[in-house]
Amino acid sequence: MTSAVQAGFENRCVFNALKNHDVMGHGQVYAALGKILGRLQRPVRLLDVGCGDASDIKPLLATHGAGAYVGVDSSNEAVFQAAKTLAGLSASVRLIHGDYQETLTGPPASFDVIWVGLFLHHLGRIQKKEFLARAFDLLSMDGLVLAHDPLLAEHESREAYIARLEEHGRKHWAFLNPEQLAMASRHWTKHGRQERFSTLQELGRAAGFKTVSLLWSDPNRFYGLVCFERAQAFTPTLDTQCPELAVQL
Repeated sequence: MTSAVQAGFENRCVFNALKNHDVMGHGQVYAALGKILGRLQRPVRLLDVGCGDASDIKPLLATHGAGAYVGVDSSNEAVFQAAKTLAGLSASVRLIHGDYQETLTGPPASFDVIWVGLFLHHLGRIQKKEFLARAFDLLSMDGLVLAHDPLLAEHESREAYIARLEEHGRKHWAFLNPEQLAMASRHWTKHGRQERFSTLQELGRAAGFKTVSLLWSDPNRFYGLVCFERAQAFTPTLDTQCPELAVQL
C-alpha cells in the first residue's frame, strides 16, 4: 500500500460548496448511517477513515451512544478540527493524523462499523482489495463497512464519468465559478480511481464479505452508498423498513 493519501481539493472552499449544496449526497448518506447505528442496538465501535473535521458524524455519535470512535485523516488541520468538534463526547475518542493503514493493524473484531466517506476512490484496485481484506478482519461478526463514494455506471469509463460530471456541473452548479469548476475537474481526474458497483461487489466478496449491497445512489448516478456485510443479516431489514434508501438506478 501507499503512504498517507494526500488528496484534498486545491481549495477547500470548493469541496465545502459542493458539500453545502448536497451535490455528493451527504445529507442522505449520513441519515442512512444514523439509521444503521440505531439498529445495531449496542454502543458501537466505529472507525472513520478520512474523518475530516468530524462535523457530520458527531450528531450521530451523540444520539446513538457510540462506545468508541477512531478517526484518521492525512490532514493535520482536519484532525485538529475534529478534536475540537468531538470534545466532550461521551464515547472514547482516538484521532490519528497520518496514514489510514495505521488503523488497519489492530486486533480482530476491533470495530462494528467502518465508515469510509469519499475515500475509497483514492485507492487503486489492488489497494481497495487489500483495504477490504484488512477491514474484514477488523470487524465484529455482524460488522459492516459503509462506503460513500463516486460510482461509475456499468459499462462507463472513468473518462466518460468525469465528462458527464463536468457537463452536469456546468449546467447546474452556478455556485461555482469557472475556475472552481476547473479545480473540481482536476481533482476528479487526478484522484479518480472510481469503480463500478459490480467491481466493488467482486472485491468485497473476494475479501470475505457475505453480502455487498448498494443502499443508495443519487438520481444522477454519480455517487452511491455501498454496504459490505460480514454476515448476511442486516440489509434485508434495512431495505424493508427504510424504503427511502432504495437504490435509484
